Amino acid sequence: MDTLEDPMAFAAPTNPDTLRLHEAMKAPDKLKFEKAMAQEVASHTDNDHWEPIHRSSVPKGVEVLPAVWAMRRKRRIAAQEVHKWKARLNLHGGRQTHLVNCWETHAPVAGWSSVRLFLITMLLNNWQSRQVDFVLAFPQADTECEMFMEIPQGFEFEGSTRDHCLKLKKNLCGQKQAGRVWNKHLHDGLVQRGFVQSEVDMCVHCQGDVALMMHTDDGTFVSPDQKQMQECHDILVAPFADKDGTIHRAFKMTDEGTLSDHLGVEIQPLPNGTIKLSQPHMIDQILKDLGIEEGTKSKPAPAATSAKLHRDIDGEPFAEDWHCRSVIGKLNFLEKSTRLDLSHAVHQCARFSAEPKTSHAAAVKKIGRHLVTTREKGIMLDPKQHSFHCWVDANFVGDWNRVTADVDPSVTKSRSGYVIACGGCPVVWSSKIQKEAALSTMEAECNAMSESLRHVIHMVHLVDELRLKHKWTMCDKAPRVHCEVFEDNAGCCEWAALPKMRPRTKHLGIRLHHFGEDARLGKIAIHKMPTECQLADLATKAQPENLFVAQREALMQWTAEDMSRNKLDRRLAADLSPSSHLRACEITEHAEALIQHASLSKTPKSKQGSEWGL
Repeated sequence: MDTLEDPMAFAAPTNPDTLRLHEAMKAPDKLKFEKAMAQEVASHTDNDHWEPIHRSSVPKGVEVLPAVWAMRRKRRIAAQEVHKWKARLNLHGGRQTHLVNCWETHAPVAGWSSVRLFLITMLLNNWQSRQVDFVLAFPQADTECEMFMEIPQGFEFEGSTRDHCLKLKKNLCGQKQAGRVWNKHLHDGLVQRGFVQSEVDMCVHCQGDVALMMHTDDGTFVSPDQKQMQECHDILVAPFADKDGTIHRAFKMTDEGTLSDHLGVEIQPLPNGTIKLSQPHMIDQILKDLGIEEGTKSKPAPAATSAKLHRDIDGEPFAEDWHCRSVIGKLNFLEKSTRLDLSHAVHQCARFSAEPKTSHAAAVKKIGRHLVTTREKGIMLDPKQHSFHCWVDANFVGDWNRVTADVDPSVTKSRSGYVIACGGCPVVWSSKIQKEAALSTMEAECNAMSESLRHVIHMVHLVDELRLKHKWTMCDKAPRVHCEVFEDNAGCCEWAALPKMRPRTKHLGIRLHHFGEDARLGKIAIHKMPTECQLADLATKAQPENLFVAQREALMQWTAEDMSRNKLDRRLAADLSPSSHLRACEITEHAEALIQHASLSKTPKSKQGSEWGL
């Protein structure tokens, strides 16, 4: 902990483009970083973000906090070429004291569910997007309270000595509350200019047909008209006078053009009118960490069906030269962003990352070998005029292990898995162990349904708000937005539609049936889906190869990348021939026909995918 008393910089050691100050000063591009440091200090000084004062002017008992440099090379997502050298001057927030110089610290950001939902809406309505980046975003807001910082090492200010420090006038990066203060400042500026904040998603603001999604200092405009986006952009970058004559400061931001990447995810519009979301460079990092080279024999599925992962208490210790938690963290980010097909396999490995064994390392490597030949793959967005679909399933005590049950209570719990789609394209998905033991298959299914519908209700309300308050044309032609939930447990379906408070189920009533009012109003409809057509199985258990590939194709549409627009449109007719891989929204429409024609109820599960693309 002594190294934290007077830090030079904080950095993640696994990223070669994120450096400490002394590392940057030894790097071949040292001059680039020195230039960036000088520009950073000059920018703060020229914009009057601080003022040098004598330490005797600091109120008694108030600590002067250290200054910390964070150095980073920024690369373009597609070409991976360095296009910017950043030197960010931060206040050492780790030395702040709660209720003295920081209070509330939470700052909301737009989630991936909102981003994907707006991308789907763009495709359905042929709308457009524009990225903006707020320059030195946090210092555009005033400080929440009096803050004092050491003069950055290597810099001097006119008239300053070692007995001087900096009194901050603006909200500086590194403060615990910096994100929250900036978010409030941005929100106030948007509202003053006529934007209306969504009641459902705090990071979505609308003005007419224009929506602005905010993720910290990055913003994305979505609108049917470039002219309206330009007008919104112009009122943000200019001072604004309200009705009372009060002048509000302009926001400093740069126009980054059409949305092409977000949080490391490459967003690529294709000639056939679809959008591809992928992370090939994140996959490259994972393969490099694992030592898997190009040409390594790949695996068709990310997890084995023959063996289940468990704590393996007596197994061989982890002896790899790669850091397990680091690789698992990257896999988690990859899975949550663009690779829902990895959800079950990655979550199983993540459960044992605190004390990994050789068996767990082998499971992680299997995921890596699966990624070798699927490096360029991700999610293909090709929506159909449709509302929400929620595929939900549970694997009742699927990880039970009699040998380790006494030392690993998690084996007594079931796994929830769900995929929520809009227009047939996945928006939210999850695979996780339930928080408490279920007493029956029905209870496990009810737990999973309740959890999934928390996300469904949120998104349905967001779409309803945009349609009704802002007159947006969303992806549902019906008078109201609704969701169809597909469950393969008859008892769960019956209980969800009409909760009968019997002795064995009354404990489920209040805790799980929070969606009852939405079901009564018809916003949620719950249907029995044959197990053979349950796409959420992808997130609850390791699947046979043929079934895994078919379910992945139904949700992620990998074959759509190489199809022409005409061919994609013809496929929407939902050909039920054995060669067709139906999309998620088409399977719901033709489930009964598929069961009847393919006789899936009599076909071994391992062969179902190969026969009917399911």
